Amino acid sequence: MAPVFKKLLKTLSWMVFIGVLIFLMIVSLIQIPSIQTKIVQYATNFVSNKTHTKVEIKNINISFPKSVVIEGIYLEDIKNDTLIYAKKAKVNIALYELLKRKIAINSIAIENTNINLYSTKNDSLFNYNFLLTAFVDTTEQAKTISQTSHQWTFSLDNINLKNIRVRYDDQYGGIDVSTKLKNLELGIDNLDLEKSIYNINNLLVENMRTTIHIGNLPVLSKIDSPILPAENKLKISVKKIELKKNSIDYRIGDKKELKNQFNADHLTH
Repeated sequence: MAPVFKKLLKTLSWMVFIGVLIFLMIVSLIQIPSIQTKIVQYATNFVSNKTHTKVEIKNINISFPKSVVIEGIYLEDIKNDTLIYAKKAKVNIALYELLKRKIAINSIAIENTNINLYSTKNDSLFNYNFLLTAFVDTTEQAKTISQTSHQWTFSLDNINLKNIRVRYDDQYGGIDVSTKLKNLELGIDNLDLEKSIYNINNLLVENMRTTIHIGNLPVLSKIDSPILPAENKLKISVKKIELKKNSIDYRIGDKKELKNQFNADHLTH
């Protein structure tokens, strides 16, 4: 082997070694509590400065190679009302796959969460619209980057939600929905966001109480909407559905007037 090739091989070997060493150092540093605190401060300050709202994360724990646990997530809207609070969110993700442009999430578990979404009688925009506005520049940059780089792949296997409360109060549209969920377990076979394909293996919904109130809906003019091509249509399949002790109250007009009620103490499909 010529001396020049030996030097080149030796140089490449050292570059690989140094790259691996730097990566291992980053992995080690990111697991130090003080470093994780700095990450939390940077993330919350970034979002808060972009949105001009209060953002808090109580704690984050990153354990390579799979676990990320975030505690005490709090986000306000521009009226200082709670938009979302989550006591704990745990993501089991193959962190090493990020180096291969793969987002491979084995499971997401969220517990003790309150979500508050609303619009006013005089404004159709919801209280989360400020997030879309604040990150519109970031979104455009991300689109530009994605167009000039290899596409990322995304996969998600399992979702578990416990003790979730959601309030959807569309005063402009006249629809008020309130949901309390004790437990939801979702297993996914195939998830293709680009082609809108959602193949569900199993779905368990347990102890969900939902109230739907439809008031006086506004009169909408007829608008011709374009027909989406077949490849863009939503495709959902579910192998097994299990409902336990769920109820839905459906009301129209006066909130005291009960029009329909559905109870599912135990239903399996």
